[in-house]
Amino acid sequence: MNYFSMSKKIIILIIIILIIFAGALTMDWFGLSLSKVFSYENKGTQEITKNEPKEIENQGISDQEKPEQNNQETKSSEPEIETFNIIGKNFTFSLKEIRVKKGDNIHIVFTSEEGFHDWVVDAFKAATQRVQTGQTTEVTFVADQIGTFEYYCSVGDHKAKGMIGTLIVE
Repeated sequence: MNYFSMSKKIIILIIIILIIFAGALTMDWFGLSLSKVFSYENKGTQEITKNEPKEIENQGISDQEKPEQNNQETKSSEPEIETFNIIGKNFTFSLKEIRVKKGDNIHIVFTSEEGFHDWVVDAFKAATQRVQTGQTTEVTFVADQIGTFEYYCSVGDHKAKGMIGTLIVE
C-alpha cells in the first residue's frame, strides 16, 4: 500500500509538470512569452512641474479624419498648468506665496511632513483632503479671478496659529 501511494504521487507530479510545460508552449504559440506577461514598461510617465497642455496625437488617423483644428499655433492662448509642491508642518506651509496668471490651471501637491493638515483656498472652492504625517494629497483648479487670496489649513486652530499663505492671481 505504501508503494501504491508513492507511485500515485509520482504520477500526479508528472502530470503537473506536463500541464505547466503545455501551458508554456501554448503561451509561446500565441505570441505570449513569460517575459512579456510579467514585464512592466513605464511608457509615457513624466514628472509634472510646469507644463503647457500637450496636443493629443491622433496616430493612425489621416488629416481628413482628424477633428477640426486650427492649424495656427495656439500655445499662447492655452492656459498653463502650474504645479506647486507644498509641505505642511506644525504650523506653517513651505510656500508662503504663490503667483500665477489668470486662467492658469493650478495643481497643488500637498504633503504633511508633520501633523494632520490640509490646504484650502475658499475663493476657488479648492481644498485638498486632510492628511497625516508622511501622506500626500492633490487638488487642481482654475485661477479664474484676479486678486490676492488667502490659503490656509482648516484643521482646528491651525489657521489662527499662522498656517496661512497668499495666492496672487495676476
